[in-house]
Amino acid sequence: MSIVETTGLTQRFGSTVALDALDLQMQPGVTGLVGANGAGKTTLLNAMLGLRIPTSGSLTVLGYDPQRAGHRLRANVGFAPERNVLPDEMRAVD
Repeated sequence: MSIVETTGLTQRFGSTVALDALDLQMQPGVTGLVGANGAGKTTLLNAMLGLRIPTSGSLTVLGYDPQRAGHRLRANVGFAPERNVLPDEMRAVD
């Protein structure tokens, strides 16, 4: 069973295409995303965690649709962002 599966996943920011019809299947285990700056790694992770709505295509993570069950996914997936994404008034322990 795939832990992450995308079909035709596309994310646009205006005229910029960050993900272009991505078809992907990730199997269980430790997985890292490696690529050049601007390759779409953070965009994909944000979509996987339900933090960004893709322009088109489908995405499931651990069998869930991130847009409907993002809170469940965020409780089970580790994510180390490039910069702090917490609101200023929130601490990591919150």
